[in-house]
Amino acid sequence: MKKALPGLIIVLGAILVLGGSYWIFRNITMARDGIRVEAEVVEVVEVYRPGRSSENSTMYYPVLEYRTMAGDLKRTQSSVSKIRNGASAYQVGDRVDVYYDPEDPSQVILASTSDLYVPGVIAAGLGLALFAGEILRRRRVR
Repeated sequence: MKKALPGLIIVLGAILVLGGSYWIFRNITMARDGIRVEAEVVEVVEVYRPGRSSENSTMYYPVLEYRTMAGDLKRTQSSVSKIRNGASAYQVGDRVDVYYDPEDPSQVILASTSDLYVPGVIAAGLGLALFAGEILRRRRVR
């Protein structure tokens, strides 16, 4: 088991770097090629995520309604949860800017900079730290 753990850390680091990079690339592409419109928060979905002991958390995902350039009304749940002071950062009736994919208008991302890039940067940074830390540890052991 001890020999498998370093390899697992490297694999986990690589997965986080790739996943974070994909998130950033996908959102840059959507912001570049997507159509920016205003959406309204029509509902906030609360998802309870049990954790170990006191690490339970509640995530809040806004459900958004927006009109495409063709005038079609779309409704979708954001894949990004945002919490402020232990509660949802979004309230029903809030207006937010989103980008939608003109080829598949059900695909939407929030237009705020923090929602576009921060999750990907955090994942990639954490993955890089794990990956680099394990490589440096291996060099010191030799």
